[in-house]
Amino acid sequence: MTTPVTIRIQEADFDVAREMALLTRGRTDIGAVVSFSGICRADEDNSNIAALTLEHYPGMAQPCLSTCATNSLPSSS
Repeated sequence: MTTPVTIRIQEADFDVAREMALLTRGRTDIGAVVSFSGICRADEDNSNIAALTLEHYPGMAQPCLSTCATNSLPSSS
């Protein structure tokens, strides 16, 4: 079976449950689906967090994530 790999770097909101449902639809070979959520801590003075900005360079991030995905797939040899 060929494992589909889709990588998106986006600013738009998305529904994690919908993405997991799309990932697993029609598949019987999946033992688990894992996602990561993080927590952002306030500064030392416990001031409120007004925003969180993630900066990346798409021309570098996309190829790097693609390499990580490819390296995580079982070898076809």
